[in-house]
Amino acid sequence: MMRKLRSFTRNAQGSVIIETAIVTPVLLLMAIGTFEGVSIVSRQFELQYAVDEAAQVALSAPPHSAAQRETLKNVITVSTGLASTQVKVEPKVRCGTETTYSDDESGCTGNYYRFVQITLTDTYNPQWTKIAFGSAVNYNVVRMVMIG
Repeated sequence: MMRKLRSFTRNAQGSVIIETAIVTPVLLLMAIGTFEGVSIVSRQFELQYAVDEAAQVALSAPPHSAAQRETLKNVITVSTGLASTQVKVEPKVRCGTETTYSDDESGCTGNYYRFVQITLTDTYNPQWTKIAFGSAVNYNVVRMVMIG
């Protein structure tokens, strides 16, 4: 075995085989990592685009009632392929010049503004998690849209 290995090191063809054997796994890991990185970023962009579309729908037809919010939620689930448990469309209120949001206007003393909070959640499991390296990527995209 050692004699064969020495003969490889003496001739150029053997050197190429050894170098290829060393470099190939590294290049494969880099390719897989690049593919997974692009997939992670791509999913984030998809969710951002979906919440942007949902915001446009909410602005064009403000979802004031629970039924209208449910319709908006259904539109989002169909367009994104997310489960209904991964999409939330909730009413929110901001009192006057406050910077925080509440669930109803009962605590407001003056003017208040109505919003709808659109939340999309998702999880992506890269291939490397199957070999006990790294962990899943959790997405949580939130958009507040003023509807009145």
